[in-house]
Amino acid sequence: MCLTAAEADALAAAERDGDATLLAGSAAPHRGDVAALAALVPDLGHVRHADLSWVRARGVPRAGGWFTRRGTAGGGVLFDLGWHLFDTLASLLGPAPFTQVVGVTSSDFVNAAAWGATWRRDRPADDAVGDVEDTARGFLVRADGISVSLRAAWASHEALDVTRIQLVGSEGTAELRCTFGFSPNRAPESALTLTRAGTTTGVPVPDEPIGDEYRRQLDGLATVLKEPASRGRAVGEARTTVRVIEDFYASARSAPARNVGPAHRWTGEDQ
Repeated sequence: MCLTAAEADALAAAERDGDATLLAGSAAPHRGDVAALAALVPDLGHVRHADLSWVRARGVPRAGGWFTRRGTAGGGVLFDLGWHLFDTLASLLGPAPFTQVVGVTSSDFVNAAAWGATWRRDRPADDAVGDVEDTARGFLVRADGISVSLRAAWASHEALDVTRIQLVGSEGTAELRCTFGFSPNRAPESALTLTRAGTTTGVPVPDEPIGDEYRRQLDGLATVLKEPASRGRAVGEARTTVRVIEDFYASARSAPARNVGPAHRWTGEDQ
């Protein structure tokens, strides 16, 4: 929706000055399995922690395409997959700013052709090189005291592309394992569980076609437009998200860089 907090402010001004309602947001919160997870939140007591991850096995948008250029995309996987995770968290627990952000990024796969997303149709210049991160890992704390661990990766050594959302509460833990997006290298089905006092129980989730969340999102737009409270909501949530991404990148820049070649082997001297 925007690449900086300043752009979010410009959108807010346009919404106000144009006497309009700005609508935005990812489709992930409209998934049936995410809705099933949301239905469990009241049973968890006080939610203390959220563990969010969307990790692809091989899924880097082709190096040099706009996704992998900081000048056009603002950043890498944190803007791409991470934004969807932040949107989903806000839909589950309500929006809240982040008061503490620590994060690191890496780019081991972004320019390696073997780790590219085969289902994409990007056609960058032959000599183009990506200059963004392909992996982001962080630990964050919201203003309401809920801690959040986050991992987003365009590529990894995993076998499948898996999205995982775990909510830990005083009365139980709920976990959803699925695959967001359209990647064909996906988990065969969504799995939702509720764990209490050492006992884990499976929770039914709807079996729906890939991409059905987009249809559901579009079907609800007219209703959202009629709600007076919708004005300012989308840009407010976007401002929160882009600010936490900016803080995440600032934290990552402050960490010491460590580039290890492929032939390196760890020894006791690396401690």
